[in-house]
Amino acid sequence: MILTADKSVRILYITNMNSPIHQFLADKATDIVSKQQKRKADIPSFQPFRTGGLGNFPYYWQDPNSLKFNNKTYQWINANLKANTFPIEQAIGSTFTNLFINALGSISYSISAKDQEKLKQAGINIITQQNSIIKVWKTVYSKDASIDTIIYTICNTWASPPTTLTALQNSPNISTVLNNTPPSGKSIIPFLDSYISAINSYNSLNNASSRNTGYLQTALQALQSPNLSNGGIPINNNKVYPAYHISPSVQDILEELSSSDKISVQLSIKPIDTNNAEIHIPGLPAHSMPIDQLISIKVDKDASLFKNALLNATEPTLIEITFSGIAFVYFEPVTFNQTSEQNWYWIPPIIEAIKNGDSNVTGFKFSPKPSIDFSKKGSFGFLSAVAISNSPDITITLTGNNHQKISDTINKASLLELELLGTSLESENSTPRLTKVIKPTNNSQTLIIQHTIDTLTKSPSHISTQSTAWVLGVQTEYPAS
Repeated sequence: MILTADKSVRILYITNMNSPIHQFLADKATDIVSKQQKRKADIPSFQPFRTGGLGNFPYYWQDPNSLKFNNKTYQWINANLKANTFPIEQAIGSTFTNLFINALGSISYSISAKDQEKLKQAGINIITQQNSIIKVWKTVYSKDASIDTIIYTICNTWASPPTTLTALQNSPNISTVLNNTPPSGKSIIPFLDSYISAINSYNSLNNASSRNTGYLQTALQALQSPNLSNGGIPINNNKVYPAYHISPSVQDILEELSSSDKISVQLSIKPIDTNNAEIHIPGLPAHSMPIDQLISIKVDKDASLFKNALLNATEPTLIEITFSGIAFVYFEPVTFNQTSEQNWYWIPPIIEAIKNGDSNVTGFKFSPKPSIDFSKKGSFGFLSAVAISNSPDITITLTGNNHQKISDTINKASLLELELLGTSLESENSTPRLTKVIKPTNNSQTLIIQHTIDTLTKSPSHISTQSTAWVLGVQTEYPAS
């Protein structure tokens, strides 16, 4: 957050830290959702998340003017995950849909050498059974006829109502369908049954290849050229993208951000050296981290205020951070529907291709194998849920001898930047004002610095598609791992 002289705000991010505080917040989010839903065993745990270049979560996912999906939210949830990081991070400049295009576009449906031989033999068997029907037909009716003429005659005169060869192929008992079979034709039925079985045997192998190849092409088309007819979702930038589903509604999210649920964390900090500090969270082991990666207060161009205050403190510095209004948002790509041939997320071929590898088997295979790590250490993953809150309130209690200097420095500042865990303390789901209170206590050695944010949930007119909420934790999906 950058606070100007007129108290307007712009955002600043730092992204290179790793702290158990992230784990603490994710665990508390899991506890809250478990209590809300009154169940624990089947609720995935929220995992630590590190905010990167995409910022905090743009929760206002539906544009109130057009009712279309918010492009800012879409780009956020469509980001794939950065490989092998803790806390979890989103990749920058890379999307899950593009990775999916790469994976799905490298797949083909192939028939093994063994099944190719079966297909060949099935084709030969069809000809054999055709010749058998033609031969018995001539024996019974004393005249030559082609296989097409014989099938036409049987379908249109031996069945009431008339039927088709396809209907006979799908029938468990062709004698039931051919309910007008003349006595002279009874001896032909077994040969017809063998002929239909030969066709079905051939088609089961041949159709699987053409059908699955067609599905691959259709799913890829929905990815590469999304439109309303193939399941694409309209975005408020006047484009259509491959569809994601998100819940709950914006109104429900706003109500949750206005709720009384909150997460508070108390920290006790003392410097180890000029750059690092030891941090204590009650009930957890102490850990160390760079001071500037925990909190940084930059006054104008000087980023050393908090670090200098900490280094000059005569007692451990106390920090209380409170995240209010806990909300949970869930999202997922929309699965490809083979019946309607709409949407794009068709993961079974990718899983099967990974399993099949270079084996000579019938099914989906990579050709060639894409340069993608499909494991949980790779980037082929996406966020499926976030626990969010309003931007936190923070109170810093310092004990030392330079309080007047700190107060004067902050009060005279034209620009004040404050980051917590590498992310701006301010976020766009708050009013563009930050209340700063600097209170000397009765003890002249103690100074309290408070930053309190008035949330936008109290001022709906300020909410927009640019609004973001602080991410406490996330749930992930590595669909091919």
